[in-house]
Amino acid sequence: MTSSHLLIRLIVISALGAAGLPATTVAVRVLNQTPGSSDPAGLAVSLTVSRGEEGRSYGPVPTDRDGTAHFDIPGIAEESQASASTAYQGVKYESDPVMLAPGADSVEIPLAVYEATSSSEKVVVSFHHSVLRPMKGAVRVTEMLMLDNRGDRTYVGRRELQPGLRAVFEYALPPGYRQLELGRGLMACCVMQLDGKLIDTMELKPGRRTIQFRYVIPATEGKLPFQPDITFATERYNVLVDPALKVESATGLRNSDPSEYMDVALISYEAGDLAPGTKLRVNVAGIPFDRGPQLRWLTAAAALLLSILLLVFAMRSRRSAPAPGIGG
Repeated sequence: MTSSHLLIRLIVISALGAAGLPATTVAVRVLNQTPGSSDPAGLAVSLTVSRGEEGRSYGPVPTDRDGTAHFDIPGIAEESQASASTAYQGVKYESDPVMLAPGADSVEIPLAVYEATSSSEKVVVSFHHSVLRPMKGAVRVTEMLMLDNRGDRTYVGRRELQPGLRAVFEYALPPGYRQLELGRGLMACCVMQLDGKLIDTMELKPGRRTIQFRYVIPATEGKLPFQPDITFATERYNVLVDPALKVESATGLRNSDPSEYMDVALISYEAGDLAPGTKLRVNVAGIPFDRGPQLRWLTAAAALLLSILLLVFAMRSRRSAPAPGIGG
């Protein structure tokens, strides 16, 4: 700890003591979990102490050469919890909450960070499934993927979209898709639609993140080809099809036992050990026709024809009427 840091701590402790409030020392230890890497010094660490809906922030305070940031906060009168955060190599990290007992003199909070990598070698989709449900003139598709980072570095993406922003997860959406909705594991602030793809820019830390999203694919004459995008090496994939639909053919997939989904037994096809870019296809039929656009077109055409007929009738009536006489 530097002399300036020590002086600041002494001033804070003295002020708290003068006010009759014993100080609590919180030591946040930043731990680099990537083997062979040192605990980083000079990182700006922030601390949040909360009780119920009330919270107070402290810092940022830089870590010393041992990777520790020291905070002196007012003594804890009631049970509270504290958490710490920092940014390392452009990635934000947060600690697990730590309980602060009343009267505690000191507390240590571990804060794990990792080295960043642009290699997806250790990223695997352990499970990916797609659920197809019928709509009028379309199919609603729900996608769920379990993304596993089995390495010891945070994956930050390979393709740079703009300075400081990379594509971590990319999923090619089908032509004509609409009504894209984000679900679990995806945040609107970090997701964009670009070149027909759903792109998530949130880094993938070691461990698992489950993501969900859904969209609608328009059908042509009650049919459509469904082709899922295999983005990473995928250990298991399956597509579940509502029994109201008819599967005409499946390429790259084998039929499996029906699966229960929302109390409905869905037709199931699956595949395993897929390399990125593997082509799969399910041809679906039996999609209810949406006759709304056709009816609107026919109604508009009928109205136009009626207007023309009325105009022609009016013109003929005007021509056949006798010319008015000339008074003497």
